[in-house]
Amino acid sequence: RAETGEKILQYKSKVTEELDLKRKIQVLEASLEEQIKMKQQALTEFEAYKHRVEDMQLCAEAQHVQRIVTMSREVEEIRRKFEERLRSFGQLQVQFEKDKRLALEDLRTAHRREIQELLKSQQDHSASVSKGQEKAEELHRMEVEALNKTLEELRLERKKLIEDYEGKLHKAQSFYEHELDT
Repeated sequence: RAETGEKILQYKSKVTEELDLKRKIQVLEASLEEQIKMKQQALTEFEAYKHRVEDMQLCAEAQHVQRIVTMSREVEEIRRKFEERLRSFGQLQVQFEKDKRLALEDLRTAHRREIQELLKSQQDHSASVSKGQEKAEELHRMEVEALNKTLEELRLERKKLIEDYEGKLHKAQSFYEHELDT
């Protein structure tokens, strides 16, 4: 009987141990399942994050390309306008040179005509030679002075226009080179 009691106690102890082991196994299995679930969730989140980063990179690259395209269009437009202005400026210069030549030619013609008229009037008034001659010389001198003054003014104007042109051309070239560098 004592042996039977002992055996019963041993069985009870073994059953208790087995139940404890089963509970521990269940706890471990549940813990393992939880770990697997968390790992899967972390992987899913990481994949989503990776896709977001890739999308952001693609978006940033697309924006960068768009900015470059826009800037190159703007630079091309600036270059086109600059060349247009340069062309129109060249045409203006040619026109100015032509107008200046014509004005000088007109002045020379008028001067010759006035001298011829003076000579003719001198011949017509040969009776009052000395008085008429003095008057004609004075008139001629005044005409020559006036013409010389006009000629000098035209020279100064021409010089100023050339300096303006060269200044504008230099500015335009500097601007164009700067635009090309950027």
